[in-house]
Amino acid sequence: MLIDVAISGVFAGSYTVLWGLIYRYTKLKKIFQEISRLETQENKEFEEVKNIKIEIMKYPFKEVKVIIYRWIIGCTSGLFFYIFLQKGKFPWEAVFAIYIGLLFVLPISSIMYLFESEMIVKKILDREIFYGVEVQRSQIPYFGYFRRILFSILAIAITPITIMGFIIYSIVSQTLSVKDPVLHVILLMGQALASMIIVSYSIAKALKFGLRVNNKNLELLGKGKFVFRSSRISCDEFGEQASLIGIISQNLHKMYQEITDLNQNLDKKVKQRTAELNNSLDEIKFLKEKQDGDYFLTSLILKPLFKNFNKSLIVKTEFFIRQYKQFIFKNKSGELGGDICITGNLLFYNQPYTMIVNADAMGKSMQGAGGAIVFGTVMNDLMSRSASKKKN
Repeated sequence: MLIDVAISGVFAGSYTVLWGLIYRYTKLKKIFQEISRLETQENKEFEEVKNIKIEIMKYPFKEVKVIIYRWIIGCTSGLFFYIFLQKGKFPWEAVFAIYIGLLFVLPISSIMYLFESEMIVKKILDREIFYGVEVQRSQIPYFGYFRRILFSILAIAITPITIMGFIIYSIVSQTLSVKDPVLHVILLMGQALASMIIVSYSIAKALKFGLRVNNKNLELLGKGKFVFRSSRISCDEFGEQASLIGIISQNLHKMYQEITDLNQNLDKKVKQRTAELNNSLDEIKFLKEKQDGDYFLTSLILKPLFKNFNKSLIVKTEFFIRQYKQFIFKNKSGELGGDICITGNLLFYNQPYTMIVNADAMGKSMQGAGGAIVFGTVMNDLMSRSASKKKN
């Protein structure tokens, strides 16, 4: 039986290890060939680099799947090979022992392979070709430290529970005779201690590496060195922090460049802005002078219409007019608006009358002046006709 057990173990262990080596060799060879091709290529496609980075970040989880499949398939095939060597005799106790053993082997192996593979992957992703190549959280199998630590603690705790449970069950079912309990206790303590050391070392190493990388980048930010590219290189919180640090460094670098450019070209920009303002001011002055010229010409046209023709000895009239728009054109002051006053004497049915007109045209400045000109022209024409009849 012992010889058959040894042969079955060697058989199952050999071909599963060989299978794992072949899988790793082909997978990693393809990855490194792609990396070498991209490193020697002058014009790299961003999507190609991003895809190979995603593939590398997924690799540790594929390692976990491979080790789980290897243990399950290897134990099962080894069991059937042992049954074959024993000519069909089915060992129920061995079946129970094998699959109980997998309960503490698989968690410990998964944790160890995941953390150790990630350490290698992080070193690969530290190459220059992957600097600043960011991947989204949804594109990778994110596995945070809450679940990592919880799974690790469960992996450690299940080790003594499964072993002790198997020993107790075997004693109760009388399938195992414990002649030296101290030896079993020592073996149990040794296995549990080994599990704790493996898991604790893997977690501590991963935490130390993640903190060291992010602290280094934060130290550069603290020194005001923003010209570096930080991106996600792990599928955990440290990878998330590295991604955020990369975004912060890019924003700070952009802001720093803008401030530096502003300081270096401040004098030039002030002169340029001053010249633009002076040009605008000159244009405004030209337009205002032209407008004041129009105002002055209109006021000259309007002024003769403001006539105080009243010659009555009974009614005395005087004008006081303050127009809306006051202006100065070539050192000559003037005003313009829609207010107008006209007085004169009219004769109706041989009776003399004094006419007084005080009008205000709607609108301001030019609009009002236009209305005043029309109204003044009409009224002055009316008085001229009346005066001509009087003479006749």
